[in-house]
Amino acid sequence: MPEIERRYRTTGSRGIIGESLAGLFIVETLFEQPTLFDTWIAFSPSLWWNDAALTRSAGVRLQGMPGLEGRMLAGLGRPRTPSARTRRRCRTR
Repeated sequence: MPEIERRYRTTGSRGIIGESLAGLFIVETLFEQPTLFDTWIAFSPSLWWNDAALTRSAGVRLQGMPGLEGRMLAGLGRPRTPSARTRRRCRTR
């Protein structure tokens, strides 16, 4: 983030926001780099990705971060499963 701080006036607060697959990235970033941001916002994160592996591992991961400070907002709509077309695309990449 040094480049952002060099170019723009900033505060000590750092946040990240994403929707759908970018929302999944937000949740994974929270688990993988919990001190990088203090605010995470994930709108309709694609938690179904990779057979919902991130969702299944969330409890264990969060237990390993007892001193975590920050805010997480997750905007979840009605449960959706990916279309057959999306599932095919994900398997071929």
